[in-house]
Amino acid sequence: MAPRKRRSSRVRKAPPRGRSSSLTRADCRRLLALLRSDRNGVGALRDAVGELRRDSEIQFKRIAQLQAEVDEMKRLLPKSHAARG
Repeated sequence: MAPRKRRSSRVRKAPPRGRSSSLTRADCRRLLALLRSDRNGVGALRDAVGELRRDSEIQFKRIAQLQAEVDEMKRLLPKSHAARG
């Protein structure tokens, strides 16, 4: 088995204060505008998912009701009819 390589424990430090970064004010504005528009999109997506969830719950409840009715009908049928059919 080959020896494991050790990961560097050094953490990259932030640039000193006053030193400019590559992110400009225009970049920040563009990023904020993108985040705001995404927030609206995420809200619409959340609403759509909630609506689908409600629809699914209704369908599953109805399926359970139908299955209960089928089970009750099977229980009420005489066993001789069930064996022939």
